[in-house]
Amino acid sequence: MTQVVVFGNEKGGASKTTSAWHFAIACCYRGLRVATIDLDYRQRSFSRWHENRTKWCQSKGVFRPMPGLRNWDGSDATNIHLREMRDIGGLTQGIEELAAGYDLIIIDCPGADTQGAQFAHATADLLVTAMAPSMMESDLLAKFDQDTRSYSGPSVYAMRVQTARRTQKECDIAIMRWLVMLNRYHPSADPEKLDAVAHLDVLGKRLSFTRVTGIAERTIYRDLFSTGRTALDIEAKTDSAKGQTIARSRAEINRMVDALLANLKQLETAP
Repeated sequence: MTQVVVFGNEKGGASKTTSAWHFAIACCYRGLRVATIDLDYRQRSFSRWHENRTKWCQSKGVFRPMPGLRNWDGSDATNIHLREMRDIGGLTQGIEELAAGYDLIIIDCPGADTQGAQFAHATADLLVTAMAPSMMESDLLAKFDQDTRSYSGPSVYAMRVQTARRTQKECDIAIMRWLVMLNRYHPSADPEKLDAVAHLDVLGKRLSFTRVTGIAERTIYRDLFSTGRTALDIEAKTDSAKGQTIARSRAEINRMVDALLANLKQLETAP
């Protein structure tokens, strides 16, 4: 059964697309048939990762695992209601077509509230929301009292997730699992001991999400963008500083992938 993983939030700078790309490549390495949809038809960062990888493989004459990609241009209709209907209809058709040939569909949403992103959230089996470890980032999820830092209500984005879950319930389909993924922590830090962790775990009980650990703030994730590669594509000896960085990056990626796949049902992966 094909499952849909949506990477979504309403802000940039949390390594959402970077995480989505590395998750896709890692799943390919594990033997899953992976399709991807880039819903950010303005920025297209995810599509650029794919394009750069394709060109690098061709220039080097090598093979590297590659997910399928479907770009999303959205409707060009000028009437807003017609455009929304076409957007949703086109995305529905795209997901249905991809479901016939893939185990996993990964959707990278833009950091904005669009019709396509709203619909993608409502189709998700698993929603992954990336954020950095700070109180400012927590504002993505909830509102807090300025003096006591106590919870005072869900954020606009958290309400979007609640709406998507209600839609799933009304349509009698499985309610998505929501993971909040902690990214961009300092490479030398123990992510389980960050101040944000306890705060997120408490918040998760209110908003029904689970915290997982993502990828640290490492330049290697950005440096490999121009070739579309990941640390999983590179073999390096661990007796050098570069080799140690690659090894740690690979470990982070695999830990992230293990956490996400553990929240999906009946997916058989290669060891």
